[in-house]
Amino acid sequence: MKSLGIDFLRRQTIPKLGLPVLDKVKISIVESTIENLFPIFSISDLERLCPTVSRDMIRIILNRLRKEGSIFSTGTGRGAQWKKRGHPTS
Repeated sequence: MKSLGIDFLRRQTIPKLGLPVLDKVKISIVESTIENLFPIFSISDLERLCPTVSRDMIRIILNRLRKEGSIFSTGTGRGAQWKKRGHPTS
């Protein structure tokens, strides 16, 4: 029965955004987690704190936030860290 509900949600979209409902939920989870994290964090931190969200979805969200100017990356690859803009340590 639970899978029927998830299948239903996967087919639903959010007006104006055109995003599937489950994607919007995942975006909210990751964004809320970032707001409550320390000013410096990694993708691994987000993966650990948001186990229902794929690494690819986390990357998509991080790249969007980077383009919006809320966060920036320091480094590349495995050791890359993300920092929140406007925080004293950034």
